[in-house]
Amino acid sequence: MGIITFIDINGQSKETIPTNEVNLMQLAVNNNILGIDAECGGCCSCATCHVVINNKLDIIPKAQGDELELLNFVPNKEDNSRLSCQVLIDETLNDLIVEVKSA
Repeated sequence: MGIITFIDINGQSKETIPTNEVNLMQLAVNNNILGIDAECGGCCSCATCHVVINNKLDIIPKAQGDELELLNFVPNKEDNSRLSCQVLIDETLNDLIVEVKSA
């Protein structure tokens, strides 16, 4: 699998290499990405893993259901906002750039 780059809440960039993570939130937590609090542990109930997807938007499914409802309450929501717990990692996400918006 390739590299996924996170830009933390301080604007610092960090490249990560997914191994056994299932979603972007787990990858961020496992790599100590600043700003991903993940208070609910990935249950899609807190929005403390809010990110903006900066590329590959045509590959990643759009937010739906509970995620979309939670994003409606996020103050700094953008058109390409997602909850990182809801974005599953696979080989198509190589070179993905993710900007952390939580915290």
